[in-house]
Amino acid sequence: MKKIAKDMVAVLVLALLVIVPIEFFFHPIYRYSTARDVTITVIDKQYVKKSNTGYYLIFTKHHDVFKNVDSWVNLKFNSSSIYGKLEKGKTYRVHVYGWRIGFFSLYPNIVSVYTKQ
Repeated sequence: MKKIAKDMVAVLVLALLVIVPIEFFFHPIYRYSTARDVTITVIDKQYVKKSNTGYYLIFTKHHDVFKNVDSWVNLKFNSSSIYGKLEKGKTYRVHVYGWRIGFFSLYPNIVSVYTKQ
């Protein structure tokens, strides 16, 4: 039993040594290097539930899909408010970061909505 406990501690320490640098070093680089403002026209929006959590997807006129989720790194905690503001058929200027990588189901995340046109 002691061996299993020591192995668990070793795995946790290793995980922290890997995850912490990635989250606090590489994620900000990814966030800033992919940040941009885009103009979107919302054609549909959807709430996707995954086990105990969920996220919002925003579908746009030019076949782009954006995720709208809270982000600790961006100090963004208003994804529900943003989702509620976005109306189908309306055009918005939004600030996003990230890439669309279908294999990993990654979408650019909407950080803020500037204007409605």
